[in-house]
Amino acid sequence: MGKFDGVLLASDFDNTLIYTSGALHSGQPIPPLGDENRRALEYFMSNGGRFCVATGRALAAFAPLAPLAPMNAPCILCNGAAIYDFSSEEYLEFATLDELARTR
Repeated sequence: MGKFDGVLLASDFDNTLIYTSGALHSGQPIPPLGDENRRALEYFMSNGGRFCVATGRALAAFAPLAPLAPMNAPCILCNGAAIYDFSSEEYLEFATLDELARTR
């Protein structure tokens, strides 16, 4: 039994978990997750905690960056409109606007 069993921690990605603004403005690659944060997340997960990223990005925009963040829980995408499991490569939940939304 781990000290963090039953605990889910979700973090925003851009400029929270990893500072991305500098890279996005300069065209440089997104930097890696800092060593201290990586160690903290690995400790948390190894002690039963579940960690995921919660981002406003869509799957296509976040998938190339997902390997930068150690996760052991499904990811929250599209500002909460989708839950995606990278381990099984499938959407677990998603919400879309109905067709009438375009006409309103």
